[in-house]
Amino acid sequence: MHRLVQEAARTWLRSEGKEEHWKPVFVDRLYDAFPRDGLYEYWAECEVLFPHVKSALTMRLAQRQASIVWAAVLFRAAEYALQRRSPSDGMRMAELSQLERGRALGSQHQATLRSAALTVRANWSLGNYKAAQLNGEDLLRIMRASLGETHFYTLDATNDLALVYTSQGKWREAEQLHCLLLRRFERVSGKTHPNTLLSKNNLAVLYAYQGKHDVAAELHREILYARQATLGADHPHTISNMHNLAVSYWADERHDEAEALFRSALEKRRKVLGEEHLNTLTSLDSLAGVLRFRADLAEAETMARAALSSREKILGGRHPDVLTSKANLALILHDAGQKTEAYALNHE
Repeated sequence: MHRLVQEAARTWLRSEGKEEHWKPVFVDRLYDAFPRDGLYEYWAECEVLFPHVKSALTMRLAQRQASIVWAAVLFRAAEYALQRRSPSDGMRMAELSQLERGRALGSQHQATLRSAALTVRANWSLGNYKAAQLNGEDLLRIMRASLGETHFYTLDATNDLALVYTSQGKWREAEQLHCLLLRRFERVSGKTHPNTLLSKNNLAVLYAYQGKHDVAAELHREILYARQATLGADHPHTISNMHNLAVSYWADERHDEAEALFRSALEKRRKVLGEEHLNTLTSLDSLAGVLRFRADLAEAETMARAALSSREKILGGRHPDVLTSKANLALILHDAGQKTEAYALNHE
């Protein structure tokens, strides 16, 4: 339904005194329809329903049960937004879900804690690393005490905090958590379970940040083969491993192999995720760097400008990924003799 039609219907219901009656019906129908997981396999369904959730973010419900159901819908939509659409939408929905659950269930209820964990993930996605760290550490202490060390929600929060540490350059803390998770998932779920492979991927990314590219490449190859066999070559997780393996190959000066993987990952991400998905933009920026190395500066500049423009639109001007794009474009412009613009980018 078009947004203007929705607003007209809402106005009519309010004038007839029927809005409070129909709110729980609307929420129940969204709850029944919106997939429980924001996984790739359900993105098409989520895409259709997401605008309906977004249009109702200011809605307030008088009935406690309806608020609990609405919080669950917000949680699902936030998960989808963080993976597919916009970190800012994901943050707003996660915060509203936490607020609704806190009011209806209490701040220590496991559903409320799960929403709190999603706000940590949203802060990380937005580059708010300090807030993500502080909230993530507090939340993990609470979850360990109330749910236990091995509860799935606790393990999920552990992974999120490890990712925050990685982004902050706190290698020791990140490695400790990632290794703990990997051991637990391997023991409980087996070596090829999606959770095990995700944990191993995050550890490999950490090793790459630390400069241990040979170790990272070995892990990424292992994960890539497993995901190709279980998820297929075009699944977003498989494509991410392809990109990550390219990063390690490039650092090891295996340039031709790396470029082939970078190009393949970009092509697949454009097809599967779309031109402006954040992972697609990461691939675009990476390939721009490859082309700079190859001295193909015109194409490198085109790609780098496109990545920067889209990242700024989605993430804002001060996100770490945006700053990385600016630095990459500045290097390309400098090599192309456009030193005035390069200097301006580096000093914004």
